[in-house]
Amino acid sequence: MNCRLLTFSLLCRACLLHFRILVLWYHFSRVSSFFK
Repeated sequence: MNCRLLTFSLLCRACLLHFRILVLWYHFSRVSSFFK
């Protein structure tokens, strides 16, 4: 496998995971502020 391609796929995976965590945190903060 190409080294550059492998690095690119790892970066994509990290970005997707970070985005998912941000979305989950956003929904959690909205829900917690809704219940207060």
